[in-house]
Amino acid sequence: MPRSASVDITAMVNMYHMVEVGASYRWDDSISGFALVRAADWIQFGYSYGATTSALNTYSGGTHEIMLRFRFNASK
Repeated sequence: MPRSASVDITAMVNMYHMVEVGASYRWDDSISGFALVRAADWIQFGYSYGATTSALNTYSGGTHEIMLRFRFNASK
């Protein structure tokens, strides 16, 4: 039977408006960490790694993600 809801806790720290690092925890399921680097006012590049903490950990080697974050109207 699928779960009807889940709880996620995420924390981020912004350093010098250039780098953001953070971590996330999904209750009884997974943990992840990520970092974003600002290349310009309108774009950031990032990387994230997530690991399963539930019983699925036996079958999952974790996930790697590459991110692009665009900011529209950055000059305003």
